[in-house]
Amino acid sequence: MALDAYSPCPCGSGKKFKWCCQPIYAEIDKAFEQDAEGQHEAALHTLEAAIAEHPANPEAWGRKAQLLYQNERIDEAESALQKAFDINPNYPFGFLLRGLFRQREGELAGALLLFRKAAELYDPEARDVLAQVYSLIGNVEMQLHRPLAARAAFQLCMRLRPNDELRQQLEQVFGKDSRLPEAARRDYTFLSPPAGAPGQERASWDRVLQSAASGKLADAARAFEQLTRDNPQERQAWYNLGLARAWHGDNAAALEALDRYVQL
Repeated sequence: MALDAYSPCPCGSGKKFKWCCQPIYAEIDKAFEQDAEGQHEAALHTLEAAIAEHPANPEAWGRKAQLLYQNERIDEAESALQKAFDINPNYPFGFLLRGLFRQREGELAGALLLFRKAAELYDPEARDVLAQVYSLIGNVEMQLHRPLAARAAFQLCMRLRPNDELRQQLEQVFGKDSRLPEAARRDYTFLSPPAGAPGQERASWDRVLQSAASGKLADAARAFEQLTRDNPQERQAWYNLGLARAWHGDNAAALEALDRYVQL
């Protein structure tokens, strides 16, 4: 894995690679090369040596879990991944990997929760891996028949890593020739704050909208929940709360907020 020393670390810590996991990645790369050549036990020994040298680094345990799972050693993989979480309960790659485990087992709802947790934990600068995470989220949301959430995820993926193939897929699924109903194909956007909102309230809105644009949809939903508590008659906040919840795949809660918006 050829990584720039000043790129975001693949573990998801938010640190630059040089000051995070670079010291163990020569061994990690060696292990996966050995595994690709059929030297499965040698690969595990290589990772175990890296773990022994860096016992407090969850990434060594996480990559061991990945290697074990690739070799169908499922229980051992889960155990190794738990070791990583024991070191860092908010280990971003760990949530992504466990989500992939659940997805492969057909547990789509569980996989989706884990993918969304990974998306919340990864540093915003880790654009390539976040694009992968949002692509996974979009595919699972489509399988669960939640097209608004799927489209939001694919659009975030597109923003992080633009490419013609994904653009064509979006047009095929959500464009004018789509089989989805019009309400599911529309490109929804947040409403602006009330024109007469005081400066402090408008600043709060700006922070929330920036959070949503970065992909932190759960944070955006929580912020709009607070805005509706502070200003229960503010219809724009209720609409945006409903939209944030729908984009996050929480349709039942989205309908509650949108019902309130319609009433207002």
